[in-house]
Amino acid sequence: MHAVKTALGCPHQHAVLVVEDDPDIREAVQMILEDEGFQVVTASNGAEAEAELERMDDPCLMLLDLMMPVMSGWELLEHLKRDGKLHDGGLSIVVVSASPHQVPSGPVATMRKPVRAEQLISTVRRYC
Repeated sequence: MHAVKTALGCPHQHAVLVVEDDPDIREAVQMILEDEGFQVVTASNGAEAEAELERMDDPCLMLLDLMMPVMSGWELLEHLKRDGKLHDGGLSIVVVSASPHQVPSGPVATMRKPVRAEQLISTVRRYC
């Protein structure tokens, strides 16, 4: 009997953008997703994420922390709304937050920290 192999990574070869200021969390998320075949681009704050979005093809998904120095996730979301990139059918964003009360409204999904590897992988596969 042959085992069915699950397709790895994004079928359209788009990267996942991980925006997280904690280097340990950022690296762990990157390693988990790369082990599953996803291309990953990382940013440690909203300003870096904006710069990455200018350089890269549209990501299949952005995993976004809210509480970060330099430019918070909240500020990045406001910039994306202003630029018309955050609307239904636009850039897919999953906010990853420790606080269930600090999640933005609008076309974003949420995951609560701490995130289990299985939850992370299934969420990314849903969007990519």
